[in-house]
Amino acid sequence: MVRVELYTKVSFFCLVGSLVLLSLPLQAAEQTMLVWGEQNQRDSVYDLYFSAQENGEWSAPEEMSDSGLPDILPSFGSNSRGDLWLVWTQLSDVTGRLQFRRRINGNWQPVQTLETGLKTNMAPSLIVDQQDIPWLVWAGVKDQDDDIYYSRWQGEDWTQPALVHPDNTVPDILPELSLSPAGYPRVRWKGYNNGEYVYFTREWNGSTWEIVADIDVLLRSATLMREQQDSAAADIPAFIKDRSQAAVLVEGRTGSIRIREER
Repeated sequence: MVRVELYTKVSFFCLVGSLVLLSLPLQAAEQTMLVWGEQNQRDSVYDLYFSAQENGEWSAPEEMSDSGLPDILPSFGSNSRGDLWLVWTQLSDVTGRLQFRRRINGNWQPVQTLETGLKTNMAPSLIVDQQDIPWLVWAGVKDQDDDIYYSRWQGEDWTQPALVHPDNTVPDILPELSLSPAGYPRVRWKGYNNGEYVYFTREWNGSTWEIVADIDVLLRSATLMREQQDSAAADIPAFIKDRSQAAVLVEGRTGSIRIREER
């Protein structure tokens, strides 16, 4: 199947083993926050932990999840008031479901499940737009192949998941969110096209997801994301045992950049 959507050619990165690394460039003058997955000593599954850095010191790790199941691939973002939304994938057998927590006025709320109605949900990416609305994208399976879904926060819950792109019969994987210069969400992902994986990009226009067709815009966006990824990867603290399970956020920023290491 050949897809008729504008794309940029890329090499394929393996998801297994080196899953993903999420981060933003760090600024020493601001508080830095970190969420990461680490194998616990009880049952050797991944739990999530939170820590914040101020004046060069990291706070004691605070456990974010303790489900007895692997909790992986965290992504989180902040609104203008400093409230946080944290989302991750929880694995069970061969399926994955989305879990999330909010930190409101400095207090973490209980873990909740985002009911998507899909067979599996992987690689979430979260960002907060110019109107302080959190947006979430991920790769989900409804029938037999991955597609890219999105949802946004609406008061006290997430909206019903919907497709970013028209349904198709080939895999779409590894989405990552950024903001356009106008402050709208922009999502880039890898899709299978004519025998290889390539990048596809769409941008929210206020009512729907439009194909980004300007090559200069695509190149500038890709360059900026790579610069952010390189900067963030260099600043992951040394105590993180598995860098592929970390997400870094500077307070006042709106979301995290996904970093993938080539295999």
